Amino acid sequence: MFPRSWRVARLIGMSTALLGFSASPGHPQPVSAKDGFSDDGTYRVQVELTPYLWLPATSGSLKVGGNSSRGFDFDSGPPTLADLAHSLHGAFIGFGLLRYGPWSVELDTQWIDAFHKTSVPLGASPLTATLKDKVQVFRIAPGFGYQAYSGAVANIPATVDVRAGLSVFSWRATARIEESPLSGIGGNETFAQPWLGFRADFYPWQSWRLELGAMGEGFGVDGGVWGWGASALVTYSVNRWLDITGGFRAIASRGRGRGSGPLDRSIDITAYGPLLGVGVRF
Repeated sequence: MFPRSWRVARLIGMSTALLGFSASPGHPQPVSAKDGFSDDGTYRVQVELTPYLWLPATSGSLKVGGNSSRGFDFDSGPPTLADLAHSLHGAFIGFGLLRYGPWSVELDTQWIDAFHKTSVPLGASPLTATLKDKVQVFRIAPGFGYQAYSGAVANIPATVDVRAGLSVFSWRATARIEESPLSGIGGNETFAQPWLGFRADFYPWQSWRLELGAMGEGFGVDGGVWGWGASALVTYSVNRWLDITGGFRAIASRGRGRGSGPLDRSIDITAYGPLLGVGVRF
């Protein structure tokens, strides 16, 4: 779907995995405020790799050309089991984190493929047609972090990481009348943008972690793109190497193509919903 982005994702993902496997995998520990540190306080490498199943609602708009009438809005609710079986409507998140003392390297990936069908009237006729809009999004965001705080909040161990990185975002959106031989309207674009954020982790009980994360990206670069992300996740360490994570994730992005006049195009997309992941640590 997005060959260049997929190649970048696979290359960075393989590099992260190889780095983790080569770095002392013999001493995994359950999640704790001491992740990245040995018992004596020295730095050690620790890796988390977690693929998620994400079922988001997706909404937004696409505009083609300077005339706003050449566009469409899309709004697709969270997919049901019937939607998954019939249309493979869904999404995937993969997240990798490597810690070494207060320093961290991360890789975040999202893929969304959603469509929605709506009955629309054919002019003054009582007949209707089926409008199908489809949105595909792929985003990969490597980054670095530093643990700016390690202590306690209301007697609960807590850490706060400040983070920064670069995200590559690709989108493709189309809308067409299914009964029409015409191809409809659509657009696609790939752009890169910086991002800044934080991650706050709380450890209320042994082997439990509550994570709150937020980030902003774009800041008007590369044609005026911008976006944001937020998450609230709970992780439980089943044992020293296996974690289960559940929670809620939302991302939003707005971007414009590099064309002008009739070739100008823009997209505004928001995806949000629950997720569930099973990860490994070493």
